[in-house]
Amino acid sequence: MFEKLMEEFQKLPKKKIKEESFVSICGFPHREKVASNILSFFFDTSREHNLYDLFVRSLIESVGLSPENYPSDFTSETEVYTEKGNYIDLLLRNDQINIVIENKIYACLYNDLDDYYKTASENSKNKPLGIVLSYYPQEEVNTNYKFVTYEVFFNCIKKNLGFYVQNANKRYLPFLIDFIDNIENLDWSESMDTEFVEFIRKNKDVAIDFSAKLEELRKGLRFQVNSVNQLCEEKIKNKKVKIYAWRKLPSLFDITVVDYYPNENLVIALDSVLDLNNWSFSLWIRSNSTGKDIKLETYVNKAGLIGKFENGGFKLDKTFDFDEDIEVVSDFIADIINKL
Repeated sequence: MFEKLMEEFQKLPKKKIKEESFVSICGFPHREKVASNILSFFFDTSREHNLYDLFVRSLIESVGLSPENYPSDFTSETEVYTEKGNYIDLLLRNDQINIVIENKIYACLYNDLDDYYKTASENSKNKPLGIVLSYYPQEEVNTNYKFVTYEVFFNCIKKNLGFYVQNANKRYLPFLIDFIDNIENLDWSESMDTEFVEFIRKNKDVAIDFSAKLEELRKGLRFQVNSVNQLCEEKIKNKKVKIYAWRKLPSLFDITVVDYYPNENLVIALDSVLDLNNWSFSLWIRSNSTGKDIKLETYVNKAGLIGKFENGGFKLDKTFDFDEDIEVVSDFIADIINKL
């Protein structure tokens, strides 16, 4: 049953996992207000990003107009109040022309665009430019507005960015890239692996049972490690140590960690790894703030360990079978620490 499930799972195409952006880590990946605030910062040509009219120029270009026919300096405001009591998402102001922007991520376009446009017309020498900027394509329901997607807008920004990078404030470029990444990663259908969802749908009962078995296995590994830890606490004598369990999910291993403190500024660590094959052991200098060049080899020789130095630590040749008695494993660990 499980073998067939794994065989079918291996046939699924591997999908690259999308990395988190800082905006998504903060919990605001699709908040229109947050997106509008970020856009407002970059649309304002006088702000400290020093990208000047990159955003304005790219937006005008993305709706099929010529940026050369528009001013290059704009201030930007968010949530501009209208006479009807509505709020404009973004209003770019200039002494020649205003640009009113309705920002849409997931929400439907139900807004009073005419009200926004009327407000944008006030104190403007020329007819305003209305733009609906949205994640998904919108039905073009108002002739006073140009409609454009984030994808098209961002493509223009990326194309034009090279002309602005040299003078840009390098502190804000990562914010810009992170914002673009966040918006581009919003599509639920892309973030969810639809082929995997269909696979689980067809094999739901077996998959749930398999998941439960994996969790049972992880609990078993942790039980063995905790048991070894308890025995080590009893068997390690006259040594200042910290003993704890550690693992990195979703990997199928667990570790008995013994941090030995020869003094308050030095930590020698013995990591005893229990995976599905065996117990294996490595000695490390976990921390050294003594100001002295402490050699790990000194402690390896003191404990009479056999193995090889690799990846900054010492890998012991000695291993135990996966199902070795925990008394034997704990005796081995305690004997090493007691000799250090």
